[in-house]
Amino acid sequence: MDKDQLKKMCIKIIDENKETIMDVGRKIYKNPELGYKEVKSTETVYSFLKDLGLDVEKNIAVTGCRARTNRDKKGPKIAVLGELDAISCKDHRDADGKGNVHACGHNVQIASMLGTALALVKSGVLEELGGSIDFIAVPAEEFIELEYRKELKDSGIINFYGGKQELI
Repeated sequence: MDKDQLKKMCIKIIDENKETIMDVGRKIYKNPELGYKEVKSTETVYSFLKDLGLDVEKNIAVTGCRARTNRDKKGPKIAVLGELDAISCKDHRDADGKGNVHACGHNVQIASMLGTALALVKSGVLEELGGSIDFIAVPAEEFIELEYRKELKDSGIINFYGGKQELI
């Protein structure tokens, strides 16, 4: 199959599942969690990827998860990332009772990442690709709640304040 055929197959799956993809983004938006506290968001992503039949590792950097695909295939290895955490903005109209909100757009990143996984898996395109893809839900991207992160670091739970650094 050529690149255009594979692309059309993925787009068809995305179009057929657009409400599912948007619903997961909405669910995360309605449940904002700050860095290293993204328990519900991690579970949402984990369940979505598991339902696709992927092998998913949970709590990879306190929270967060990763699904690895095509591990045995030769070729490039890439990652598709989505960030889990929200920000604190008490004045935002959609802020939860604690003042947290996904005004950063991470819920959209996660939905895009999951939509990509869904399209590649359900279309069968993933099997046609050389190399491997990891789908990674990254915790703690926003650099807030430093006192909480210092407690985690002092207790040996994390080595770095940021989720990407912790993953590396």
